[in-house]
Parts: sequence; structure tokens; C-alpha cells
Amino acid sequence: MKHDEKKASCLYSVIAIAVVLLMFLYLFTGCKTVESVPSVEYVKEYIDRYCTDTLLVYVSDSTTIEKNGDSTTVTKSKSRDTYRGKTRIDTVKVTKYVKEPYRVEVEKKLSKYEEISLKVGMWLIPILAILVVIAICRFVYKRK
Repeated sequence: MKHDEKKASCLYSVIAIAVVLLMFLYLFTGCKTVESVPSVEYVKEYIDRYCTDTLLVYVSDSTTIEKNGDSTTVTKSKSRDTYRGKTRIDTVKVTKYVKEPYRVEVEKKLSKYEEISLKVGMWLIPILAILVVIAICRFVYKRK
């Protein structure tokens, strides 16, 4: 009978160790992953270019009257001064798109199996913990 008790106590201790290891491994599971998501950043620049055109026209008018004895000579010449200045402004709009990735924490949606296992685990872990405590207590009290 003592041999059977040793087998049972050894089996309880192996089960308790396995349950503790499974609970410890359960702590390292998760649903969150970190991904790099590219974002678009807009950079706007306005470049102004001034272009000046100038047109100058000088035309002169003059009238000269010369008298030589009985004869009179009239000489006419025209003079015209024209100044035309034109300034043209060209504005060029430049838009640059700069993509800089930034890290975002993305949480996956749980599948039906994962949701069910999560709900079952919420009930199963305390039950298994209670069973481990009972097994350890039985093992300790049987040794005395």
C-alpha cells in the first residue's frame, strides 16, 4: 500500500509542476504586435520669381526755321520719349510628400477559439490552483 501511495504522491507532484509551468507560460502570450505604419507628411513651398521687362523709346521732335535772305527753310523733326516698365510675378507652388514611418501598436482581433479558450481559462486557472493546493496539502499531511 505504501508503494501505491508513493506513486500517487509522485503523480500529484508531477501534475502540480506541469500546471505551474503551464500557468507560467500563459503569462508570456499576448495579442499585441508593433508595426511600422508609413505616414504622409506634406511640405508646401511657394517660390516667387520676379521678372521685369523695360522698354525705353526716345524719339525727338524738333522744328528748325532758317532764313537766308528772301528764302525761308522749315525743318520739322519729331521726338517721342516712351518708357514702359512691366513687372511680372510668377509664383510656383511646390508640394513635397515625405513619408516617415512611425510605430503603432496594433491589436489583433481574437478568433472564436481564442475567445472561448480565454473564457475557459478564466475559470480553469483558479480551479487548477485550488486543486494544486489540495494536492500539496494531501501530500504534506500523508507524509506526517
